[in-house]
Amino acid sequence: MTLNVRIIMHTVNYIAFCITLFAVSLLSSQARFLLLLFSFGFLSNYTVHTFLLYEKQAACLFSSLVDLVVVGVIMAMDPSGASLFLGPFLIGDAILDLHAQSATLLVCVDFGICVTKLFNVLHGRMVWFLPCLLLCAAAFVLFSLIFMLIKRLRMQNERLENALRDSMVEKVQAQARRRELEVAYKQAVQASAADARNRIAREIHDTVGHTLTTVLVELEASHRLIGRDSSRAMEKLTLAQEQVRTGLHAIRASVRILEEDKSLLDPLNAMETLLQDCAAHTGITVTCRIDRNIPLSKQAGDILYTCLREGLTNSLRHGKSTAVECALVREENGLRFSLSDNGAGATAVSPGFGIRAMQSRVEQANGSLRIQTEKGKGFSIRIWLPAFAS
Repeated sequence: MTLNVRIIMHTVNYIAFCITLFAVSLLSSQARFLLLLFSFGFLSNYTVHTFLLYEKQAACLFSSLVDLVVVGVIMAMDPSGASLFLGPFLIGDAILDLHAQSATLLVCVDFGICVTKLFNVLHGRMVWFLPCLLLCAAAFVLFSLIFMLIKRLRMQNERLENALRDSMVEKVQAQARRRELEVAYKQAVQASAADARNRIAREIHDTVGHTLTTVLVELEASHRLIGRDSSRAMEKLTLAQEQVRTGLHAIRASVRILEEDKSLLDPLNAMETLLQDCAAHTGITVTCRIDRNIPLSKQAGDILYTCLREGLTNSLRHGKSTAVECALVREENGLRFSLSDNGAGATAVSPGFGIRAMQSRVEQANGSLRIQTEKGKGFSIRIWLPAFAS
């Protein structure tokens, strides 16, 4: 909009200059060629500074001064006085394209040139000079006000356009940020859902796996004893039944833990209880060495308990162990947990879901997990965790 207003005003000035200069050349018979030459020079310079130099204040001011000099020469060569109409239209260029101080200087010089020409035209008819001077001054004031209002309108339009452009940019940026937030939210939801699924899977695997392994060992023992020692076989079946109830209770407790995001109240007691139950229900020999002065956080307690449960399950299910040894000791800057059995061992470790879950839990706590095994030499798990404050 501002560019259109400026182009329209300069186009009007350009047409006015062309008509006035043509009339001046037409009314002058003696210096017509020179007037046409100067008119062409004026229009050329006007075109240059109006459409090419208007954003460069110093160049535009110099070019406008050249216009005034050329107009002064044209007025001096014009015997008719028609060139006086050039003066007021030069006001528009000064006000629209220059700063206030430069525009004021050019308008004063322009008015002085017009007054001088008016004096020369009315020489010998001084009675008309004062009215014509007042009319000329009124014309300059009127043109100055008109172009000042136009410039103010243009500046307001520029501010509105800038504000609108900034608003559009902010709107686009806000939309981009909103899309980024939506993507991040979806990713967070997906990650949270995946974490919840993995957590539930670990809880089910740890609880159900250990319970079923213990029950399976007791059922196998009762199967071997049923023909030769029915009382001990019944005892094993009773223990298996109790273990099923215990496992069901543990599953319900795991569900409550998942719902309420709570953990075991005393992980050290829970670990000792788990080892005692394992010894009572499966008949394996358990050696336990736990430093009860180690302060454990909720995270550390959960990790150690689930790793112990997974290790015992593997020892019973895969290793066919008859003895396990568990230790939890304090080390500098951390703690060390180990679980070893005398089972069959293996030549190579192929991590299943349980081992991968242990690895994931330990890594989340910035710890390390190491597995050692050889064929016929048992299986051991060693975990190091950084110092945890309770």
